[in-house]
Amino acid sequence: MAREKSRNLVRRTITDTLIDELREEIRSGKIKPGSRLRQLEVAERFGVSSTPVRETFAALEREGLLVSSPHRGVVVFRPTVDDLQETYDIRIPLEAVATEKAVENMTDEDLDALEDSLKDIMGSTMTIVSLSSYDGEGAQETMKSVSDAVSGCAGGFTVSAKGQDTQKFNKVAEEKSSGTGDESVAFEVTGKVEGDTQTVHGEVVRHGSTVAAYYSISLAALAGEQTKYDIPAEVIKAQAAKLK
Repeated sequence: MAREKSRNLVRRTITDTLIDELREEIRSGKIKPGSRLRQLEVAERFGVSSTPVRETFAALEREGLLVSSPHRGVVVFRPTVDDLQETYDIRIPLEAVATEKAVENMTDEDLDALEDSLKDIMGSTMTIVSLSSYDGEGAQETMKSVSDAVSGCAGGFTVSAKGQDTQKFNKVAEEKSSGTGDESVAFEVTGKVEGDTQTVHGEVVRHGSTVAAYYSISLAALAGEQTKYDIPAEVIKAQAAKLK
């Protein structure tokens, strides 16, 4: 009797370990959604018998990570748009209630810590980077177009899109560039957005036939606060290193 109990304990330990391993591989994306899992292949890869593999498949199927298909066997669950929408429809009210309850139970120290975190977030700068590659003299011509646009739009410009209000930008000014790449142009654009004056900093850098464009805005500026900031130098340097 004792021997049978010990043997079951070893088997359960192997199964638990295998469950953890496959669960992590699925959640991390190492095993892609829609991938077919074959019992024999999994057993050989982990050096176990088919029994713990079968038990593992059953456990992960109960968790919703695997599904059994009559034609394909066991596959990793691939959520549809409807599945994702249903998940968010459920999460939104639940998270709203959870947040309300959490606030009710917050101490003064918790509120102070939350305020400090919000200040850190609002003090950060968001930078968008885009890369474009050109044939022939395309990259050089693009840089000239950007430089001409900065000079030509110094007095401002308007942007209009169908179904949206026209936005007025009243100033474009050239700034000191980072000096990276083969050539670079830096500038700031100032305008009114929903009644607040906001400034966006931009820099366009050419690396051979590739043009990198950087646009930065302070989250505090988005909230209507007047604050000075620049495109983070480390962002430009990091991207330049990748393009060498």
